[in-house]
Formats: sequence, C-alpha cells, structure tokens
Amino acid sequence: MPLLRIDAASLGSSMADMELNLAMLFELAERWHAIALLDEADIFLEQRELCDLERNRLVASE
Repeated sequence: MPLLRIDAASLGSSMADMELNLAMLFELAERWHAIALLDEADIFLEQRELCDLERNRLVASE
C-alpha cells in the first residue's frame, strides 16, 4: 500500500490554504488507496503559547 507523506510546510500558512490543501491531499490518498501520514502533526497538538500568535492562529479552530 502506498504512503502519502504530508508535512506541515506543504499545507500552507493560512487556515484557508490548509483546509484546501488537506482536502486535496486526502482526496489524492483516497484515489491512490494510500495511507496519508501527517508528518510533524505534533505542531498542531502542542499546547499553545501566548508568544507564538501566528502558530496559534493556524491551529485554532473556528
């Protein structure tokens, strides 16, 4: 089974870019019958810090 590695840099830097790119990459993984590996997913799961507002914006839910 193929592996589609997705890293945080390939997702974009805005919420809209991330949403669009994730949808496209998951669709591609489905078409290839591949496992999608979200590499560096820990940056989205770490506790947020007040000093890193840009990162907080990316991982915040609307």
